[in-house]
Amino acid sequence: MNKRALLNLLLVALIVIVAAFLGLTDSDDAPSAPVTVSTIDPNSINYITVSRAGQAELQFSKQADGWRLQSPLPAPANSTRIKAMLAILNARSYSQYDVAGLDPDQFGIRNPAVTLRLNEHEFRFGVTAALDDRRYLLYQDRLHLINDGLFQQLQQAPEFFIPEQEN
Repeated sequence: MNKRALLNLLLVALIVIVAAFLGLTDSDDAPSAPVTVSTIDPNSINYITVSRAGQAELQFSKQADGWRLQSPLPAPANSTRIKAMLAILNARSYSQYDVAGLDPDQFGIRNPAVTLRLNEHEFRFGVTAALDDRRYLLYQDRLHLINDGLFQQLQQAPEFFIPEQEN
């Protein structure tokens, strides 16, 4: 066998080895589904309570004809605002931490500015992360890092949750 044939044979063997290695490692790196805050079905929620530091508590209930704001003033509820609150159930969680070893004051979850209760499920909104402006959210002893869209809405006056024609 001449040198050229031997070199070609070695190159083919090298290609086969690299291809086999890449084939084995790529199967482990398959993209996974994004992690969400919970797996609760939003349609299963019948009661919503929003507790806000220094403000009146908001209470909503699902009725046959839609959602209603029960307290602090009885009125129909804005369906877009209700959907935004229920969306927290399936919100993407960019990072998750076990709360057991964490200082709750560091993340603003000991005395949160906003607590959202959906039926018996409690969600405590903490502070925003310094690097990416995502918000810490505590749910069932797991600290999640989520997009920060809902927190500001939950800070609004009760009239914000009533449809425009009712204002």
